[in-house]
Amino acid sequence: MRKPYLIGLVFLAVWFVWFLYGLRFYRGEQFSSLFLLIAFGTGVFPIYFSFVHLLIGERSKQWISWVGIVATAFVIVPVSIFLLYRFA
Repeated sequence: MRKPYLIGLVFLAVWFVWFLYGLRFYRGEQFSSLFLLIAFGTGVFPIYFSFVHLLIGERSKQWISWVGIVATAFVIVPVSIFLLYRFA
């Protein structure tokens, strides 16, 4: 595994632990912080891995990275925000 992917996986693990901590201990007014954490994570990590793939991935498969970036910006993040507001 290449180092940038490993760094991204470490950040993803830290974000996941922070998310689990937030689910357990954030209450009331702090819930907006948890909401921002979730929205931030759903947007940042797919874009990070897409940019890493653009930089060091196979040239013939770089279109997948662009699809990931566009899908994150226009589908994944808006849907996660909608679902959190709808069911939270």
